[in-house]
Amino acid sequence: MGKLWCFGDSFTAGHGCKPEMLEVSYYNKKFKDYIDINKKIWPELLSDSLKLELVNLSKNGLSNEWIADTIIANIKNISTNDVVILQTSTPARYDFPFKKEKTLLGSPKDGQSKKDYIVNTNNSPYFFKTIFVSNIIKEWDVSMKDTLQYVNAQENLNDKELILNDYKYNLIRGFFSEFISTEKYYERGVWRIVELSNLLSLMGIKNYIINEAAWPEFLNKPDNLIEMDSGGMTEYMIKNKKTIYHETFRKIDDTHPGYSGHIDISNYIINFIRNEIK
Repeated sequence: MGKLWCFGDSFTAGHGCKPEMLEVSYYNKKFKDYIDINKKIWPELLSDSLKLELVNLSKNGLSNEWIADTIIANIKNISTNDVVILQTSTPARYDFPFKKEKTLLGSPKDGQSKKDYIVNTNNSPYFFKTIFVSNIIKEWDVSMKDTLQYVNAQENLNDKELILNDYKYNLIRGFFSEFISTEKYYERGVWRIVELSNLLSLMGIKNYIINEAAWPEFLNKPDNLIEMDSGGMTEYMIKNKKTIYHETFRKIDDTHPGYSGHIDISNYIINFIRNEIK
């Protein structure tokens, strides 16, 4: 039996729709009355339709670089009997290295979440965590500076290299606002996934790309791109009122796909594959 491999971020991991989310107190409070264990997300629906075993390696909040890393780490296990879906993430996400058990910009607080953010399980004392430009701009407001630096200093008393001084504070915030938010970083991240898609094709493996956000302006669209809207899956979900926000009649402020949205994504991919075969 062949496999359906899915790589992506929260749009493919099923944010807000999977029971596993209820294990985290914040999500439990937010989604406990919405999540339905009897309903499926689009990778599950697609695997059922294609009669393939599902291997969903997506995680919430991943950058395009992280998604590319995951593809590279698993490409040796993908065979010509398999189908691969490569979901590109949003712009303005960047992976920072942190020492395990330490914080600088906010590392995971417990073992479970830390495990989710380690790219390669090895003897390295570091792990990667994706940082969002929007969070940096919002949370690193001048009014928060003293608090952030105090908390950071207390957590790193014995490790001077990780203490968040004024220089590091301004350097990191400037790096995000001046560089990470530019189109070029997004273009580069998506380009990597496109090139990995080309490699899979050369290996004789059927694969498709689906984009969450608008496609980078100066990057050619590949023939295997399944574009639901010029603004990506996000814009499609909002325009067609298929988000969790719309499904809950505005009770939950979340623009990830609701269950009807996952059905739409699955059907869209299936129709693309069928038209390709004709």
